[in-house]
Amino acid sequence: MINLSNKIKVSSRIGLYDYPNIKGTYNVGDYVQSIAAAQFLDEFQFLPRDDLNNISEKKILLMNGWHTHKPKNFPPSDNIKPLLISFHLNSDVAEKVLKNQDVIKFFKKNEPIGCRDVYTKNILNAYGINAHFSGCLTLTLSNTFKHQPKNKILLVDPIINANDPKRIFKSLKSFLLLGVKQKGLLNLNEKNNMIKNILKGFDGVEIKNLENTKYGNNDPIKRLEEAIDYISELSSASLVITSRIHCALPCASMGVPVIFLDYKFNLKSDRSRFDGILDFFPTFSCHNPQDLNEINRFAKEIFGKTISNKIVQKTSDQLTQTVRNFLKE
Repeated sequence: MINLSNKIKVSSRIGLYDYPNIKGTYNVGDYVQSIAAAQFLDEFQFLPRDDLNNISEKKILLMNGWHTHKPKNFPPSDNIKPLLISFHLNSDVAEKVLKNQDVIKFFKKNEPIGCRDVYTKNILNAYGINAHFSGCLTLTLSNTFKHQPKNKILLVDPIINANDPKRIFKSLKSFLLLGVKQKGLLNLNEKNNMIKNILKGFDGVEIKNLENTKYGNNDPIKRLEEAIDYISELSSASLVITSRIHCALPCASMGVPVIFLDYKFNLKSDRSRFDGILDFFPTFSCHNPQDLNEINRFAKEIFGKTISNKIVQKTSDQLTQTVRNFLKE
């Protein structure tokens, strides 16, 4: 387990990402990525991922995760010595960001770039940048967390794009768009009905729900602690069903049986961040009863096992070695 109190320093030469609130919420998946970096560090201080251009002191930084939420603040300050590993540049902003010659110079200076997904690799290559598909740093979490299964299934934001009352009645805007315009009111219990079909035959097994979106709590230390608790919860499951990649990836690393439900992720921004990532864990569409029956059959097959995946292990080993070599410099 990671002892955060021994690692956090007011002024450290090594940085670790903190993330902003978005409409009063934050994504625990972001902090799972920070935990993946923190496990390699003897010490760190928090740096704001979206404001790295303002860093005035010399820092070492593992730049893993989704960047350029604020394109005008990219590239980072010259005071940062980065390892660009598991780096994601989303399709919503990629072309705009790469028109900036300062960004191109930054990437060229810090080649080779390890990319979290194939989309990022391909677009950087198209601009003459030496980039490769590294996978996500969360695939190394088995260095710290081990699978110790209990008689439990975790539902972690499964089928998040399916209709359910909570999603449709969240706001007037969601009611008008999802409920009325997209006719979600005609199939209000779509999500619940799909989950019931997937879980047929699991009587006597504890079913627990987790969500990646969290509210309040502006303390980055507490957010990291929450991420540790989240990963530990995943490590204790006999089966995880999710539509969150930063739930599925840690599960794949730890050997936790996981099923990723790819349903109505139709935006280019979603497909770009999934590109190559979905190969690390079992992924199913769930558009018809036959799909749901197949998921149910597969869930029963893998329930309670510890999954060994040679591709995941190889990727984890490569990421681990790359990070350790960088930190020795």
